[in-house]
Amino acid sequence: MRTMTCRRCGTSLPSDSKFCPNCGLHHTSVELEGKMEQPQKSRKKPAILAIIAGLVVVAGLIILMFLLKGKPVTETAPVQVGQTPVTSAPSAKTPETKAGPPAEIVAYLDHVKVIEGKRLKMRVDLAPAFQMLSKVQSMQNDTEEESRAGKQQDVSKGIDQYTQQWQDIVGEFNAVRPPSGCEQLAGAYSNALGKYSQVMINIQIAISKQDMGALLGMQGTAQAEVDASLTQADSELSAVCQHYGIQKSFGISPDKGVDSLLSPSR
Repeated sequence: MRTMTCRRCGTSLPSDSKFCPNCGLHHTSVELEGKMEQPQKSRKKPAILAIIAGLVVVAGLIILMFLLKGKPVTETAPVQVGQTPVTSAPSAKTPETKAGPPAEIVAYLDHVKVIEGKRLKMRVDLAPAFQMLSKVQSMQNDTEEESRAGKQQDVSKGIDQYTQQWQDIVGEFNAVRPPSGCEQLAGAYSNALGKYSQVMINIQIAISKQDMGALLGMQGTAQAEVDASLTQADSELSAVCQHYGIQKSFGISPDKGVDSLLSPSR
């Protein structure tokens, strides 16, 4: 039940009292006092509500700052109504271009290929050997001393020319310094080329002298030594091509023509 307080004596009165039973104050005065107290009570409630609202706002800001702490801030461009947001497509990776073999390696392999071609050409050219054999046989059938001496000079000259041809090939190969990575190939091929040219020269000399014993002595052993050195050189060539990713365009084949020159039937 609502009560009022007497303005004069402070006695608590029911709201429908017309007079104060303690001091006799008329009701209208007591009611006026009660009405004057109501605004004071009503003014306290908005103040309390404003404080609570302020605390809620501060608490919300603190929570928001905590949630955003440590997260990167990204800016987004404003999007007009009706427009589709434009997102940047991921950049395509540029394919890596594989580097080719060093130019000096390719050039040196071309040099080896040229020299090997010259060796093969000398190998299949058996004309000097047959010419040498023909001159020796003709010299034996010649009874005149002067004619025999002239033919002997021709034979010696032919051997010198043949020897010089092989020396030129060997010298041409060794004149080019191998680049780093081709040293073993250069050593193996130089060894094979030297052995092969020396065997071929020895055959010419034995033929010129009609030394069948020397020819028979070289048969088999000369072929084996030459084959081994050529096979080793070809193996080194394959290793260089594989290391630098180069297609092997030629080979250093074991010789198949040395023993044919050493055959007595020739």
